Amino acid sequence: MARLSYVRTDALQDQSLADLVERIRQQRSGSVNELYRMLLNSPSIADGWLRLGTAVRFEAQLDGRSRELAICRVGQLNGAQYEWDHHVPLARREGITDGQVAALGGWRSSDQFDARERAVLDYADAMDLWRRAKMLTISARRLTDVATSIFTAAGATPENAQGVVSSLVDANLAGHDSHGVIRISAYVKDIREGRLDPKATPVVVRETASTAVIDGGTTFGQVSSRMAADLAIRKARAASLAAVAANHCHHTGRIGEWTERVAAAGLVGMATTAGPRGPQSVAPFGGAKGALGTNPMSWAIPRAAGHPPVLMDYATSAVAQGKLQVARAKQEPVPDGCIIDAAGKPTNNVEDFFAGGLLLPFAGHKGYALSVVVELLSVGLSAGDKVPAGERAGTVLMVAIDPGAFRPAEEFTKYVESVVARLKAIPPAPGFSEVLVPGEPEARTRATRQREGIPVPERTWEGIEATARELGLSVAA
Repeated sequence: MARLSYVRTDALQDQSLADLVERIRQQRSGSVNELYRMLLNSPSIADGWLRLGTAVRFEAQLDGRSRELAICRVGQLNGAQYEWDHHVPLARREGITDGQVAALGGWRSSDQFDARERAVLDYADAMDLWRRAKMLTISARRLTDVATSIFTAAGATPENAQGVVSSLVDANLAGHDSHGVIRISAYVKDIREGRLDPKATPVVVRETASTAVIDGGTTFGQVSSRMAADLAIRKARAASLAAVAANHCHHTGRIGEWTERVAAAGLVGMATTAGPRGPQSVAPFGGAKGALGTNPMSWAIPRAAGHPPVLMDYATSAVAQGKLQVARAKQEPVPDGCIIDAAGKPTNNVEDFFAGGLLLPFAGHKGYALSVVVELLSVGLSAGDKVPAGERAGTVLMVAIDPGAFRPAEEFTKYVESVVARLKAIPPAPGFSEVLVPGEPEARTRATRQREGIPVPERTWEGIEATARELGLSVAA
């Protein structure tokens, strides 16, 4: 719930904007997002309300760190400077680094502000509103059509185009934009340069009753991964437990999609993915050079009918490399402890990573150890290290487990639901509205984006448009 506290009156430059402000003032209830949409749908500020200078303050619950960083960031972007003796100490107290503070630059005392600068942007989730002002909202159907036309024009078979596009759009729907349509341009570049074969069909090259190895033929990793998941499901239903590995893969996408697919079949799913030759963009714990990939892993536990699975899906690096691409597109700083620059120094500037920096493992030595295990399993069992030099050697390992082989399946489901109920019954800590079960954020985001559309940074969409033009296509949001 949000309430308007004040509006900067010197920004009321036309009647339509004044009418908008009056409508907001009269709205005594409603979600923050509803107020956001009212602002962003105004013709007066369709090109980005920050550039026009409309300043609106909302009062809503927001943790101190987010609030102070929002003030600093939106103030910077809006051209307003904030008091050193007030906001910087608060920001530091909330864990905002000196580097983030220094990046804002140009601090002045409030007695030096002009009339426009006196409007301090302090409202719930200010960064989200800024992003929305810089972003497009596109339906999943539209993204699917555009991406399919691009990959088809780039030479993909209908089956492969459908396979990769459904995965990219699903990643956006789940809120994992780093593995979504932001990847289109890079994939097309790899097709042109011979690193991705859009026409290849994965094949099984080794098989037993409960195991298999797939050669992905350097086609889309999502196509090979889906084949591995489906084969693991069939084998687990027959043998109770199955493991399928794939090598010679291009980028495998969001691996949580594949464990969700296994869980949807009533089985427990586990997946890992890694490459034998890099890019080795993650420094080992205590190291100053890269030696590992982001090496993600995922587990999905099926729940009762109608409920999304309990889902674990994350990179063993502090952040997935794709999320750095998203931060770059949105021009956002990177949280502490995620990257180091080329000199091995911690940094929050995402450009430092792309200038020769490295990712760090999450949780120090713990994430590092897990990353090593992921590579040994994914690459070692798939024989990914035997892929010829110069070819894409991405790998994935899929494991499917039938709970009914260990106890009656309905008893297992009953226990899973009892654990979920126990977690959901816990009262929320300060700053939280409820306890979420792993997988709930993705499920809720998917429902919202299916209903309201997918936010796509303008910079990402411009890249997609440019790729389409290079292929002789014309697309519009």
